[in-house]
Amino acid sequence: MPTPLDIAVVRPATLDDVDALVAISSQVGIGHSKPDIVREDVAFSQSLLRGESAWNQGPLYLCSEAFSADMRERHGVVGQCKLEMMAAGVWRKKDKYRRFLTGGTRVDGTFEYLEYDAGPKNALEFAANAVHTSHRGKGIGSLHIRARMLLLRHLLKSMPQIQTIVSVTLTQEDTEKSEAGGGMHYPFYEQCVKPFFGNRDFDTIDTLRYQNRARDGSVQFVDEFLQGLGENDPPRTIPMHLMPPEARKQFGCVRKDTNRTHEFFLRMGFEHRGRHDVLDSSVVLETPRARFEGIAEVDRYTAKADSNAGRSESDKPRVFMASVSNPDWTIADFRCVRAPVTELPGKVLGVHPMVLGLVGARNGDALDVLAVGGEAGGS
Repeated sequence: MPTPLDIAVVRPATLDDVDALVAISSQVGIGHSKPDIVREDVAFSQSLLRGESAWNQGPLYLCSEAFSADMRERHGVVGQCKLEMMAAGVWRKKDKYRRFLTGGTRVDGTFEYLEYDAGPKNALEFAANAVHTSHRGKGIGSLHIRARMLLLRHLLKSMPQIQTIVSVTLTQEDTEKSEAGGGMHYPFYEQCVKPFFGNRDFDTIDTLRYQNRARDGSVQFVDEFLQGLGENDPPRTIPMHLMPPEARKQFGCVRKDTNRTHEFFLRMGFEHRGRHDVLDSSVVLETPRARFEGIAEVDRYTAKADSNAGRSESDKPRVFMASVSNPDWTIADFRCVRAPVTELPGKVLGVHPMVLGLVGARNGDALDVLAVGGEAGGS
């Protein structure tokens, strides 16, 4: 029999979590690793939860805690993830046809180039999915995705402006140079994009693009450098055949530790439409809102407190949260748990009382269980 998966809960991050979040980001190279920036993001997230800030100004910062399968041991904060309005435009890959006359001979040719695209507007992004290395292989990264899907099913009801759901799969950086220079080093940024931003380092521009948003969620800072001013000043372009070999090799190359995330989104119906992150060339996967709502389906169950729930070999882990049918529910109450449960007749789930406590539910309460692509949300 396989080793039972840890019980894990995804919840909004608090300022008490900052040190753990910084440690995770520093270790895996995903998300910000500077304490002041992380603290600022978490503080904004808290203001978003209180209804004091708007989504287009920053992230909803979530973290995950893990417990042993018997709930006797708490592992603490083991991962992080975010939901936020997509920051900045993208590079869109295009083809350009050219006809040349050389020595009286006509030569027709097509070459690929990148053009800055200020869209997609009104897109909500799955961002900064990171798991501590000691908890890799336990399905925590998958739980981060499923938890945000479950939360979004409810948030989108009050966000009619959101038309696209986006996931950016991180590209492979130059690890040796990143470690030597104390920051992320991407050949594409260093050799192709950096001159557009006055040769500022990657971390500085990455921070600025998230801090300079317009009311519609667009990033004025990036647009000012790359969008152009009209017919006589078109968006910036990069001919791909003129890119240095190192940048061409790294362009859009998915990081090994994010391969599973990339594949998960593709299986769920997200698509790559030729768009790449404006700074590091990460692959942008996207799906229309209507399609996303069909992917992330929710089943309603009734909770039955049972101290023996989840112990049978036939029991499977489920990803669920307390139902938000309660009119007093807010994002601050969000708790999503992955735990083994016992499925009973009549849409009833036998759940350990301590697990019910993790999601803020009681015996007899309604639970929303995620079913992705027709399959119950497991590990």
